Amino acid sequence: MPSHFEFDFEHKILLLVLEGEVGNAEILASNSKTAEQVNRLQPSGIIADVSGVTKVDVSTEVIRSTARRPGPHTPEAALFIVAPQEHLFGMARMYEMVGSRTRPNLKIVRTREEALSRLGVSSAKFERVGPS
Repeated sequence: MPSHFEFDFEHKILLLVLEGEVGNAEILASNSKTAEQVNRLQPSGIIADVSGVTKVDVSTEVIRSTARRPGPHTPEAALFIVAPQEHLFGMARMYEMVGSRTRPNLKIVRTREEALSRLGVSSAKFERVGPS
């Protein structure tokens, strides 16, 4: 699964872009990599965009266990998952419901523009940061 991080330095928004095939190992690795970027950049908002995901092979147990663990973010950070495809939207909603205690600021949206709008940002300038 190719993935990378981008950051809007003006608005302090971290963007995780996931593409291609996603499995259990990739989900666990992305949480670890996100934690590193959060510690380094201290974002006020985090967007995980799964629009480019073409295949998903993630067990419901990995989704549940990941959602129950403390998130790789600061407690006050607004969190968004961008999931336009129906099956990804459904998985993201399950993650949101199971993780409501550990991620009370998490919202699932259909577009990146919707996430930015909810963050009060009309235009973001993302720059690639960190390792993939």
